[in-house]
Amino acid sequence: MKTPLRFFSVVAASILGTLIALGVAGFVLILFVVMMAAGADSAPPVRSESVLIVDLSRSVPEIVSGDPLAQSLAGEAPFGLLDLTQAIREAAEDRRITALWLRTGSLEIPWASLQAIRRSIVHFRESGKPVVASSKSFMMAENAYYLASAADSVFADPESMFELNGFSMTVSYYKDLLDRLGIEPQIVRAGTYKSAVEPFVRTDLSDENRIQLQAIIDDVMLEFTSVVSQARGMEATDISDRMRSNVIFSAREAFEAGLLDGLRYDDEIRQRIAQMAGLDQEERLREVSIRSYTRLTSRRARKGSGNIAVVFVDGGITAGTSSDVPNPILGGPTVGSETFIKAIRRARESKRTRAVVVRVNSPGGFAPAADAMLREIQRTAEDVPVVVSMGSLAASGGYWIATGAPTIVAESLTLTGSIGVFSLFFDTSKFFDEKLGITFDEVRTGPFSDMFSGLRSYTVEEEALLQRSTDDTYRSFLEKVAASRNLEIEQVDRLAQGRIWTGRAALENGLIDEIGGLDRAVAIAAEEAGLSAEDVRIRIFPAPKSFLERLTETFGATIGRVVSRTQLDESDQRLLDTFRRLSAVLQASGSVQALMPYALSIN
Repeated sequence: MKTPLRFFSVVAASILGTLIALGVAGFVLILFVVMMAAGADSAPPVRSESVLIVDLSRSVPEIVSGDPLAQSLAGEAPFGLLDLTQAIREAAEDRRITALWLRTGSLEIPWASLQAIRRSIVHFRESGKPVVASSKSFMMAENAYYLASAADSVFADPESMFELNGFSMTVSYYKDLLDRLGIEPQIVRAGTYKSAVEPFVRTDLSDENRIQLQAIIDDVMLEFTSVVSQARGMEATDISDRMRSNVIFSAREAFEAGLLDGLRYDDEIRQRIAQMAGLDQEERLREVSIRSYTRLTSRRARKGSGNIAVVFVDGGITAGTSSDVPNPILGGPTVGSETFIKAIRRARESKRTRAVVVRVNSPGGFAPAADAMLREIQRTAEDVPVVVSMGSLAASGGYWIATGAPTIVAESLTLTGSIGVFSLFFDTSKFFDEKLGITFDEVRTGPFSDMFSGLRSYTVEEEALLQRSTDDTYRSFLEKVAASRNLEIEQVDRLAQGRIWTGRAALENGLIDEIGGLDRAVAIAAEEAGLSAEDVRIRIFPAPKSFLERLTETFGATIGRVVSRTQLDESDQRLLDTFRRLSAVLQASGSVQALMPYALSIN
């Protein structure tokens, strides 16, 4: 007869054996998938007289890992902005590529990124090779048409939709939600336009915020109408008048207005491309997808000496290490100060590095972390040329770190500036007392010992202390900008106040040096380093995480949530999920943030 101890040991051994077997099976499965993905990753050879098919749908991130597993299992985009623009530019010089066919779907690409993509398409067209554009989703909105207008010919399906009705920006507000939950936000800020805190204390736009957001979409309108009118041989006022009054909602109307070159089905577009490329009508198009082509060009672009280091700051700024797990406050992945500092040090200390480009695509974040990153950029600039390239968003803490470079390059529709700081606190006492029936009591050593507990409102003295701390950080921000941009502090203060500027306005105000994309920033860095264009090789820092690295990180963040969900009924789970979201906001409490509203989408 087995003793209880023997019984449990057998059970434990069985469980352990099962876990090991599952682990081995999982490893074999992953290995199999890796082998299959690796085989699929071998890009087919490009034949002569090929047409480059540029399919664009949804988003194009700044950079991707290129890991086949990440693409197959984690839904990573097949290429990033750098890969895409480089590939199109290389295709312009590739004798095997005779034409480019741009096929757009529903796009969620920031306007600054659209500018970079369009510029690469124009470069291809200027090589003398034809470019044709159409929609693969039977719908062409303004952002897709902005890209399509770079083509020699723009076609649409006869019954497809066409949107030309202008631009808008929508901001979400949470004041009523917080009121219902009994949570009182307490805000300390420096900057008239520091609108990052408005969603917690208002139900609509302030006058200052309305002014800055209107200026942003006016610049988008200006860019769209000027570019499109020039491409179509029209007056800019003709475009703007149609967007305001005679709105176009069909492809037929767009064709009649001269915005399209024809109403054609897919097979007819293929025939047209064959004619433009000088192919026989009987000959089938030789197609090469942009997905395959970027795999070829990105490998070549990053081989060699890697003498230009491009260090990415892609996400909200936090202390510690970077994370691909979306941050509830910053709205996406985060860049940790420790991760960035290690990456730029590695780039600086490499004997191969002749210059560094810091690519900033960030809404900002934790001010002390941004300052530590700034320090490392300044140290790097003492050894090698440093240029900052701004992506779609380089504001607040993102602009803070940009002041470390002598030269700043941005797209005309980059959102930047937002030179201002705030401290965000919440009094949750009513929430716990009135909603949950939980009360608190305490002992303390001084009147300010519990001021960051979030369980009471602030006194007048505490608000004064917090305002002084926030004002000190704001003053430091102004001083850094003034020193970097060779401006008086009073001048910077007038430009600051937390106001968001487009790159065009930032150039006029002296906050950046030049309009352009990452390619222009690399060219400036190469010139300062004494490198010819032919000698430039890019190395990426930090290397994007592989699928397994991201899986491990996500699993670690998820396992706690999985455990916490056990033995909870549905109502308890809803309460827990609500509290968790609020807790994410509370994580910013007690710290000074250099942050702008992250989710500013232009529709």
